[in-house]
Parts: sequence; structure tokens; C-alpha cells
Amino acid sequence: MHTPDTSRPTAPTSHYFDRSLPLIGLWQGLTLWALAYGLETIGVLATMPVLQFVLIQMVVAAPLLWYASAQAGMPARRRLLGVLAITVVTALLPLGFDGLGNLFTRVEVDSHDSALGLLRVMQHNTWPVVLLTIVSLHLLLGWRTGAHGGSGWDYERLFRLTWRNAVLGVVALVLTGAFFGVLFAGAGMLRLIGIHQVWTLLAQPVFNLAMGGMALGAAFALGLARAKMLVVMRHFWLSLTAWLLPLALAFVLAWVVALPFTGLQTLFDTRHAAVLLLGITALCVNFANSVYQDDLATPVLGPRLGRLVRWAWPALVVVVAVAGCALWLRVAHRGWSADRIWAALVWTVAALYVAGYAASAWRRSAAWLPTIARTNITVACVVVASLLMLLSPAFSPETLAVRSQLARLQDPRLAPEDFDFSLLQRHASIGHPALQALAARSGTPRDEDIAARARQQLDHPGALAEATDNPVLSEPQMRAKVTLLPAGATLDADLMAQLRGTIPGASGSLVGCRNENYRCVLWFTDLDKDGHNELVLLSQHQTVGNEASASVFTMHQGHWEWVGPLLAPERAPVLTLDQWVTAIQGQQVRTVTPQWPDLEVSGQRWQARPETR
Repeated sequence: MHTPDTSRPTAPTSHYFDRSLPLIGLWQGLTLWALAYGLETIGVLATMPVLQFVLIQMVVAAPLLWYASAQAGMPARRRLLGVLAITVVTALLPLGFDGLGNLFTRVEVDSHDSALGLLRVMQHNTWPVVLLTIVSLHLLLGWRTGAHGGSGWDYERLFRLTWRNAVLGVVALVLTGAFFGVLFAGAGMLRLIGIHQVWTLLAQPVFNLAMGGMALGAAFALGLARAKMLVVMRHFWLSLTAWLLPLALAFVLAWVVALPFTGLQTLFDTRHAAVLLLGITALCVNFANSVYQDDLATPVLGPRLGRLVRWAWPALVVVVAVAGCALWLRVAHRGWSADRIWAALVWTVAALYVAGYAASAWRRSAAWLPTIARTNITVACVVVASLLMLLSPAFSPETLAVRSQLARLQDPRLAPEDFDFSLLQRHASIGHPALQALAARSGTPRDEDIAARARQQLDHPGALAEATDNPVLSEPQMRAKVTLLPAGATLDADLMAQLRGTIPGASGSLVGCRNENYRCVLWFTDLDKDGHNELVLLSQHQTVGNEASASVFTMHQGHWEWVGPLLAPERAPVLTLDQWVTAIQGQQVRTVTPQWPDLEVSGQRWQARPETR
């Protein structure tokens, strides 16, 4: 029998409304506006993007952490220090990629130096920082100290506060959205009778951010004042989702049974097998926790169905193993990238969950998965440690990816044209020096080829990326792929080179014709009646959708340059590539003088765009 611990905090029964939370939210909104305004103006903050990023992260995180730690049975001093520590660490840790000195580095707004490269790296790591913040906070909230039971994690409290904050966050967002819905609806009503002041006020960013922050703080305060309601909503949701676990495991069992007969090749050919398999694993883990909850109540599935689920769970071991094989094959073929490193972390977490739950399922115990609580806490600690490591400079995914790709390039079996030089360009603060070193290589013909491609990547970022993703077709293959209109039109050498992507800086739309999944039509016609043909490129994916895209190109200094897309009116019927070709061949396409001429106002061109009725 479970004996309740009287030292544990219980859900408050009062309807106390914390008036400080709306004021904190108001400060948050005004501060975010001030930081955003600083980005758009010429000043100290505008020339220090890294400092601004850190400040915004702190202003966003600190109030939310304060809301989430309320009514957690934690001493005020410990709560304050914990919130400050998590906020500062998660804000400053990504700066380790290129040193804390970049925090106050002044740069030109339109430059592309290391500081802005670091800023892009930090933005790409937003979700790991958010995850680290959430997991660290709840591990802190779940830690108990004192004479009652010693120190350690109290899983009941950890579970309760985690789900309370999850439900509270959803409720707060919905209430904030409803608040703005009322504001805009009311402003619209007043606007109907000629009162425009409120509508004008809603168009001001400072007002929206201030009201949004205050509304969010008030929503959290309202939710915390009704803690019992949050408990009811949690129980309701978990009780419903628990019944999805048998269904999910039934699909897993069917997949495992069918796997020997279908083989793995079809699965690996999808190129996203690991994502799908890890996705179903995540669902099963979530539903298993819905069944277990905090292990203080009888599992909702009942003894018979519970035993069936327990013994079906080990089938997920096969799923995770196959997902690991799919990921490893991709790494073996293409090397490590930042995305694959993060994917490896996700796989590791999934493997720990599945292995821990499977070991628990094999235990002879009357309880349902008796060690699930221990597994959850262990995995949470592993996640925190892994994120701290991967957000550090020595083991950042960007650093590891660049090292991996450079090691691949040392393998003489790897052809230089198969190497992803764009990966080095994307990680500017780390990969740019590596590209410069590669550009200086000399000696063997292979070294000269590598140096030439590195210089091309430095001079024309993105050109080699297109070539890597879409292998260069031969001229006979390209001539067989592309349809030319009108009859008798020919591909000159320059256009053929641009289509094949062998000219640095060629239009990305033209290079896209090399994608084997697309059909391409090139229509040469004089659109502007100047005596010289323009080029209309029509393309359509062979399996996804049935709408053809159209772009216009013009000849400039011996090269075809992109003018812009041809856009259909809103709600106009979709035209397929075959319909385009039929219309062109049937001479059903003509240029039309616009009904409404353009207006030039102080050097700016204004166009009338009639709505389709």
C-alpha cells in the first residue's frame, strides 16, 4: 500500500491570483519591443547581434521559468537562484562556439563575418536550448531535500509538476489567443461605426507585445489559481491517450512480423525510415507514460490488457534497432552532419527508453512496468548531460560535422564532386577556415580539383550544393529530358551549360531542371515585343501535385537571367504542364496589355491587382 508523504507539497486549494505575474509579463513585452526596436535602428544594439540574441533569450526565458516554478513547494531563494542559473547558462552556453568575446563584437549590419555566422549557428540550435531549459527546470523542481526521506528525486512531484506545466502552458496560450481575439473583434466593431483609434493602436508592435506579455502572465496566474482544474484536465487527457498504446503496439507487432518477408531495402529507399520509426517509438513511450502516470493509481488498461501490452513492448527493440541501422547507413555514406548528430541523440534517447521499459516488462512483478520512473529520470539526466556537451565548443554538432567531412575528404576513394562543400560554407565560423585551407591545396590532380571546388564554393556559395544534390547529366541525357517549344528551337552551348549547372552562379531555377523528379519545358517567345526572345521555363513534379510552375528569363550579357515567376490570379484553376504545352502548341497563349497601367510615385512603381471574383 502506498503511504503518502506528508512533507510533499499538495496542490493548492485556494483561488489566489498572483498579481505580480501580469506585471512581469508587461515588463517582458515592453523589453522585447525595446530589443526588437534596437535591431532596426542604428545604435549599439543594432551592431551587436550576438548580444541582442542573448538578451532576447534571457527576457523570453526568465519570466516563463518563473511562471512554471510557481507553487512547486520550493523555497523562494532556491527558486530564484534556480531560475537565474538556468536562464544564464542556456543563454550563454551557445556562445562557446566561437568564444564569449563575440558577445560585444560590433559588426556592420549587412556584413557576413564570424559574429553573424555565430548568430546563425545559435539560431539553428534554438530547439536544443529550449529542451535543455525545460528538462533542467523540471529536474530541479522534482528534487527533494530535507529530513523526510533524504535527498533525491521525488517522481510523484516531478510527474505532477511536468504535466501541470504542460497543461498550464496550453491553457495560457489559448487564453492569450482568446484575449487578442476579443481585442480585434471589439476594435473591428468600433471601426464599423467610424471609431478607428483602437484598431490603429492594435497595429502598433509596442502595444501588441506589451498586451501579449501581460495577457500571458495573467493567463498563467489564472491557471495557477485553479490548480485542481489542471489536475482534472491532466487525468482526463492521460486516461484517454492511454488507450492508444495497444493500437500503436499492434501496428508495431504487425510491422515486426512482416519485416522478414518484405526486407529492409524498401524501407531504406524512402530515405526517412529513421524519422518514421523514431516517431512511432516516441508515441509508444508517451502512451506508456499515460498508462503508468505516477504509479499511485491502478493502471487504466486493467490487468489482462496490461500484461498483453507489457509483453508486446519488446517488439519496439526491433524498431529502434532498424532505425539505428538506417541512420548509420546514411552516416557511412555521407558522413556526419549537424542534423545527423542531433538525430543520433534522438535515437540514443529512444533506445534508452525502449531498453529500460523492455527490461521492466520482463521483470516478474505485479506492478505495470515497475522501473519506468527510474528510467524516465535516468533518461532526463542523460538528455541534460548530452545537451550540455553538444552545446559546448569542443563537441558542438557543427564542429564534429566539419571534422567528419574533412576526414571523408582525405579518403582517396571519395570523388571530389561527391563531397558536400556547402556544409563547410553553412557553418561559417568553423567551416570557412577549412574551406580556405582546402582552396590552398596543391600537388596531385585530386588536390587541385579539391582546391578548385573549394574556391568555387567561396566565390559562389550554393552553386556546388545544387550540383551535389542533383548529379550533372550528360548532354544527351539533358536533351532527352527537356522539351523545347516552338518546334525547331535549339539549346545553345551556354544554355546547356547553365541547365547542367556547370557554370558558377547559374540561376537556381535553371539548375533545377536537372532534378530527375521534374519535367521541364523551355518555351522561347518574344514577350515584350522587342525583337528578342525571352525564355519561359515550365516545370512540374512527376509525382507530387499537378500544378506547373512558370518562370521568365531574359538574355543579359550572354547569359539567361531570371526575371521572376508567372503567377496566376487567386482562385484561378490549376494548369498542368500538359495543359500549358497544349495551349502553346495550339497558339492559345498571347500577351495582353494590362487593363490598369502602373503608377510611378516618387520613383516607386505601384501596380493595380484586381481580385478574381
